[in-house]
Amino acid sequence: MLVNLSEIEKNQTLTRHLEVEAMEVEAVSGVVKAKDLKAEFKFRIDPQGYLMSYQLTGKACVPCTRCGQEVIQELNYSDLLALRKKRPEEHHLVLNHSEMNVYFWDQPTIDLMRVLEEIIELELPAYPRHKSGDPKCQVAEQEDPSEEKQSPFGALAKYLND
Repeated sequence: MLVNLSEIEKNQTLTRHLEVEAMEVEAVSGVVKAKDLKAEFKFRIDPQGYLMSYQLTGKACVPCTRCGQEVIQELNYSDLLALRKKRPEEHHLVLNHSEMNVYFWDQPTIDLMRVLEEIIELELPAYPRHKSGDPKCQVAEQEDPSEEKQSPFGALAKYLND
């Protein structure tokens, strides 16, 4: 779904809803199978470009880094992104929010499906795994949480007391 940014009027908010039954996203941890995705994108004009806020809900099936079986991750993300027209070398960069993500975007349209893929790819954990004790993960069962793991720096503790 393409959004024409020139459709946004000053002091107005352009809202787009996106529902995706299923899609696959290539992520660091492997192929992510996302399903039942519902996203709402809101755009408005900013003096230096556009502001885009989004809310995303759904589910993602990702491979467990321990056993390789699927782990279901609930998706519930929201954020505010600044789409700036010019790079800081060309224009003074002002952030209107202390935790705002800034993207430099000089295109007249934005593809919401591509944005959705990026959100999923960036928000999922890099090393997803089943919770300890989950019967679906045989590797998690083999790990004994009662075993005390020693720090590799434990031998240095004796020098701190001297």
